Amino acid sequence: MLCFACNNEQEGMMKCTNCLKARYCRTERQREDWKRHKTFCEMSVDQTLVLVHKIKEVLQIKNSFKGLFSTYYWGNVPAVDLLNLSMDEGEEYSNPLALLLCGVGDPRNVLLSIASLPDVYTQQVSFVLNDICPCTLARIVLLLYMLYKGGDNIFHAMIRIWYSVCISEEDFVLLTSSLRDLATTNELRSLTKGVMEISAEQMEQLRSVWTAWLRLSEREGPWVSNERKMVFSADRPEVQIGLSRYLDTIPKPHRNSAKKYFDTGIFPSTANPTEELTR
Repeated sequence: MLCFACNNEQEGMMKCTNCLKARYCRTERQREDWKRHKTFCEMSVDQTLVLVHKIKEVLQIKNSFKGLFSTYYWGNVPAVDLLNLSMDEGEEYSNPLALLLCGVGDPRNVLLSIASLPDVYTQQVSFVLNDICPCTLARIVLLLYMLYKGGDNIFHAMIRIWYSVCISEEDFVLLTSSLRDLATTNELRSLTKGVMEISAEQMEQLRSVWTAWLRLSEREGPWVSNERKMVFSADRPEVQIGLSRYLDTIPKPHRNSAKKYFDTGIFPSTANPTEELTR
């Protein structure tokens, strides 16, 4: 180690107790060097305090959401295979399965669980989805019905519809046609040939939501974008602080694209990134 003042090399030198970076061979050398070292020392302390503050914020977020190791780009956690049949009961398991999901605002776990079933499993898997909010359930049924209908690039279309403030005319037609199917059917089971089922009472509740969404789809102008701008307004410092903290917890390679998404509200098409977004 070299002394910061005289470049003398020796073991057991004293550290600056403020920045813990500068080292000196004797107390006299530290006093002599203070005028030169002061600016660097104070800057190092300020940088350390900023870093400590950021680490504290990240830890507070993680303590608020137990079990989350990181903030993920789309959604706070990755989708989970709820069955993990191969590792649990084993691929030879041959009985029907039923799962109850409460507060199911995010259907990704259901979709991944279905997609992860072993090829040799041929029994029926039933998912009972429930949520206290009719709008949340209406959205889940809509997305699952769109998947049931299928079509070209349905998965990309659903991602854009889920995340983007503006979508293409093609995605808009897909969305509104699915809404009309659901709003006008008397029985979801018949519409989906037994794949999806809902009680008559709940169907009436959700139908009112789908009908309201269809009415909103007829409104002209960028009213959705304007509503979003109000939510992320600079006049709401609590939103800006929360967004800054969220972006800080996203892995660095994805941070710029995530910020761009929050700035614009646009999730571009991977198949056709230049398509016109008119809806």
